[in-house]
Amino acid sequence: MGLERLARTIISSAEEDAAKIISEAKEAASRIRAEQEKEIKELEKSHEKRLGDEIQMMERRMMSSVNLDVKKQILSAKKEMVETVLEKARESISKGIAEKERERVIARLLKKAGDEIEIGTIQCNRKDMSAVKRLARGVKVAEKGIIGGIIAVSSDNRTIVDYSFDAMLNDIGSRELSRISELLFG
Repeated sequence: MGLERLARTIISSAEEDAAKIISEAKEAASRIRAEQEKEIKELEKSHEKRLGDEIQMMERRMMSSVNLDVKKQILSAKKEMVETVLEKARESISKGIAEKERERVIARLLKKAGDEIEIGTIQCNRKDMSAVKRLARGVKVAEKGIIGGIIAVSSDNRTIVDYSFDAMLNDIGSRELSRISELLFG
């Protein structure tokens, strides 16, 4: 019987040791699980913050891009309106100046060009050809697809003086673009 008791004592002691080891293992597992859950929550918060920051940055980029596109479209529309105004001015000048007034303007332009160069050829539109031939005797007259005014070419063909209404409107358009825009768009 002594052996049996010894065996029970050993088994009992082994069971106690096993229960103690299992209990310690469970406690360690609980601590590890708690630490891992804490780390996971911290990682989730970190990822959420980083994801939130990335989303905000993407939203800002998208809004900047959209704003830039809108500004480009507005600028394009304004430029188109200015060009329309200048085109209407061209049409109005082309159709709206009485013949006698056109002749007076051409006479002034011929004098101004003659003060600058020795005129060899005058280019003008078909409507003004007879007036130019009358006012600029002794120079060659050629038809040019312009709305009015003259283009004077020197005798040696080296210098061109452009007093066409087209050139004047383009010059006014470029110089006064900001003022025209201000008038149209406030």
